[in-house]
Amino acid sequence: MAAFDYGIKADPVLFKKPMAGDYQIDVQGSIRQGWEMFKQHIA
Repeated sequence: MAAFDYGIKADPVLFKKPMAGDYQIDVQGSIRQGWEMFKQHIA
């Protein structure tokens, strides 16, 4: 069993459909936003 396998399987069609479009993903911006949210809610 894989380390992150929780028994929930995603439909591969859901991943292929968005990839067919012309999208740009801002990974650095997403990580930055996640870090800011984490800092606001850390206990």
